[in-house]
Amino acid sequence: MDPWGRERRKLSDVRGALQSYGLNYPKQSVAVALLRLAKTTKIRRFKADDGEYVYTSSSMAQGLPTTKVEETFGRMAPIPTKLI
Repeated sequence: MDPWGRERRKLSDVRGALQSYGLNYPKQSVAVALLRLAKTTKIRRFKADDGEYVYTSSSMAQGLPTTKVEETFGRMAPIPTKLI
């Protein structure tokens, strides 16, 4: 397993990793995707001492094939550019 997922990561860390691969998503989109992954127990989500949510790999997900970032974020609906 990739050691990157073993450490606690904040939303800004995850967005930074995505951006380093040229994947620019709004903060809210990444937060929703992470929440959905946490609900399916693929990752763990909990509040750190400072009150901000942090994410780490799930012990239940270890040993399973990891999903590609594009697969996770590719299923999201496009964000409307204009709110009505």
